[in-house]
Order: sequence, then structure tokens, then C-alpha cells
Amino acid sequence: MPAAQNSDIRLNLGPLQQVGYVVADVEGSAKTWVSNCGIGPWRVKSNVSFDSCKYHGNSTEITFNIATAYSGDIEIKLIAQESGPSSVYSDFLDLYGPGIQHTCFYPSDYKKALKVFLDNGASVIFEGVIGGAAFSYLKDSLGQMIELVDLPTEVIDLRSGRASEALNWDGSDPIRKVK
Repeated sequence: MPAAQNSDIRLNLGPLQQVGYVVADVEGSAKTWVSNCGIGPWRVKSNVSFDSCKYHGNSTEITFNIATAYSGDIEIKLIAQESGPSSVYSDFLDLYGPGIQHTCFYPSDYKKALKVFLDNGASVIFEGVIGGAAFSYLKDSLGQMIELVDLPTEVIDLRSGRASEALNWDGSDPIRKVK
């Protein structure tokens, strides 16, 4: 990527917001994070689905379970596909086993960031809408998976509150199921 475009995308992307792990069991993995790293509290949500999504350009429907917690300002997201056809999550788990699948940014100008990535050889692997927010998983020229999310300001504010909560967490109630 030329230096001018590199600077443009870096400024537009902002800081890293999330590291996404694909796992077989979100609740079990969250408990391991608590016991091994002291990270929590975890919010666990089951049977999540997208408003719409496409995998390799084809419409699909999957359900998955997620767990989220914070370490500083970084959200750690655990994802386990529950049902549906082959997806960005199940294929990763089948190929590599559990592990880091993507890094995620909330660019100030989602469309501009997406265009810069595409203009520089990245390809969209998975895209859609969830909770009204557009997202794209992009594979760059190095094979890294980068997620961009067009996150509304009120959700960004909610994230800040959860990050603050994690900083002051006393270790109680480490796994919190949400609807």
C-alpha cells in the first residue's frame, strides 16, 4: 500500500477495537479466560443471527454463540457457530482449530475504509448487517482477516462503559448470560 494511502487508512481506521477468536464452546472458553488471565466479566449470548449476511458473495443464514469481555479498551470476542452451513467461523475452526480469527476496527468512514482496502487488493470474504450495523470481513494480501464495522455512536459509548466496568471488576459473577 503506498505511504499516502497507508496514512489515510490508518487515520480513518482509528485504534484496534476487538480481537475475535473462533472457539467450539464460548462459555467454556470464557471460563478459561477468567481462570488463566483474570479477564472478565463475560457477557454470553446464545443463538445470535445476522439481519443478513453473505459468505463468498452467497447469501447464507447461520446462528452462533458469542461471549465478550474487555482487556483495557480491547474487546475480546469469542464466537462459536451453532447452526447453519459452512461459514467464515466453521471453516476457520475446521482448518485451524480454535484461535484468533480476526482483528476489528470501527472506522470513522466505513465506506471509505472499505474502498481503500478493496483498492489495495483485499477481498470481502463475509459481509452483512447485524443489529442494523454493516460489517465486512476482509482478507488482505497477507491473508490476515480484518473486520470493519459501521458501528453507531451509541454502541461505541456502550462499549466504553463495558471497558470501564472491566477495569473495576472484582471477579464476581464472571459469566453473565444476556438475551
